Amino acid sequence: MPDDQLSLLLTLTFVLGLVAGLLLSLTVRQAFSWVMNRIYQYRYVRIRRVNRS
Repeated sequence: MPDDQLSLLLTLTFVLGLVAGLLLSLTVRQAFSWVMNRIYQYRYVRIRRVNRS
């Protein structure tokens, strides 16, 4: 019985870690793309302002 519980616990922790890693990578990718979009928008706006003036 203890061995079964141990293996179950290991499997649970493994699955939880996998899910957490997936969520983390997704959020990191989203945040990265958001930051890149912000930088591009900022540059674009600056360039447009410089060209306009």
